Amino acid sequence: MSSSDDDELLDLPKNAVSLRDRPMSNQVYHLPDTNTVLKVGYEVHEHEFETLKLLASQTTVPVPHP
Repeated sequence: MSSSDDDELLDLPKNAVSLRDRPMSNQVYHLPDTNTVLKVGYEVHEHEFETLKLLASQTTVPVPHP
């Protein structure tokens, strides 16, 4: 599946900006209207979210919040 296929399946806003410059199994988009970064693909794992939660609870490093 290509990046353009992912865009169509996700119904991304027209102003979504791809943060990857080449097709990969994961895609990362910036959604400017909500100042959100969205990561999608077959290689997205729950442990990434759990790691961010731990980082936020134990440090002052800014991390995205759901």
